[in-house]
Order: sequence, then structure tokens, then C-alpha cells
Amino acid sequence: MANQTKTDGSFDWAYAIKEAAFAAVITAGLSFPILALRTDMDISNKLILNQRWSWLFVAAALVFVGRLAVLAYAARPKADKVA
Repeated sequence: MANQTKTDGSFDWAYAIKEAAFAAVITAGLSFPILALRTDMDISNKLILNQRWSWLFVAAALVFVGRLAVLAYAARPKADKVA
């Protein structure tokens, strides 16, 4: 994991958004056949393919928000330990 803080100690939002978007794209690409497509049987007992794009978009959005939260949490200022 690269350094997410700038030299002045502030959080690098551009890096975090780029990293979260990359994670969301990878998730969408890998889960495409599982989440976006579903096979069912129609009334004449033939196999049909139903599309569920909303499931894929929801999964990608959840990964985007989750990765952004993890990066923001990891870059928070650390409290000094009192001995």
C-alpha cells in the first residue's frame, strides 16, 4: 500500500478515489458472470438468460465505498501513546 498522506499530513483524496475506483472496476469485471447474468427455465422448459445489472452496480458501489473507507481509516492521525 502506497503512502496516502501528502507531505503536509493531509489525506490524498485523489489517490484514494483512484484506488477505490480501481477496486470497483476489478470487482465488476470478476463478478460479472455471477451477478449480472442468471439462467432460468421458461415455460417451454428452455434455458433463458436474465440480466441483473443492478446487482453488479450495487456490488461495485459497495466495494468503492468500502475501499474508500478503509483508506481513510488507515490514514487517520495516530494518537500518541501515554506511558
